[in-house]
Amino acid sequence: MPCTGWSVWAPITVKYTIDPLVVSWGYKNPAFSGNAFIDNHEVQGTRDLCAFLSMPFVIDFLKENNWWQVARDCKSMVHKYAQPFADALKSHLLAPSSNMGQMISVPISKVNPMEYEWYLNQTYNLVIPIAMQNDQCYMRYSYNACNSEADLVRLLDIVSTEIKSGKFLKA
Repeated sequence: MPCTGWSVWAPITVKYTIDPLVVSWGYKNPAFSGNAFIDNHEVQGTRDLCAFLSMPFVIDFLKENNWWQVARDCKSMVHKYAQPFADALKSHLLAPSSNMGQMISVPISKVNPMEYEWYLNQTYNLVIPIAMQNDQCYMRYSYNACNSEADLVRLLDIVSTEIKSGKFLKA
């Protein structure tokens, strides 16, 4: 599950027997949709208190693992591979790589983002965001403690292969 979002799924046979840990604004409120599962779990404004309760442990983890140095190392890897990534895509950087954090977006030739993301996942077992903004398409990579330099080298190889094939990306 992505760390930036959440979802609730349950089989229809038990869906309406599940109560939320923290109730939603729609909980037993007749003014909402009338679908108890959705109203009880998904109305904006609900906060899961677990995130707040876990903060002391998160702070301890960051201190014990020198996370500030880990973050600097990750940024250094993004900086090291930013220009090679743009070059492999036959593109350019949107800003100097020294201004980048732990992720970078590079303009690419226009593609169907969902189709291309699916293709990369199915073909290379690669999950990489492709996004449209206005009329421009962007490919983004990020680097964190769970990544290795070999991951970035593999990404460069895949991007180079894709540019050469011309199936989706055009030079």
